[in-house]
Amino acid sequence: MRRASAPRWSHDEAFHAWWVADRLLAGEYPGARSLQKTAMKVGLLLDAGIDSIVDLTTPADGLEP
Repeated sequence: MRRASAPRWSHDEAFHAWWVADRLLAGEYPGARSLQKTAMKVGLLLDAGIDSIVDLTTPADGLEP
């Protein structure tokens, strides 16, 4: 039996992500070089009902919190 696909993430141009399941969104690191862009990305997550973030980056990724 084929599983129904999760809905498309409608903000992909601003923040690359995809719905894995009804309440699980996977995507890129939400930080950015500017505070304004970081705030925009986090705002999109909050507006979508995301209230927890699991950061899988490592120091080798070269990203700052």
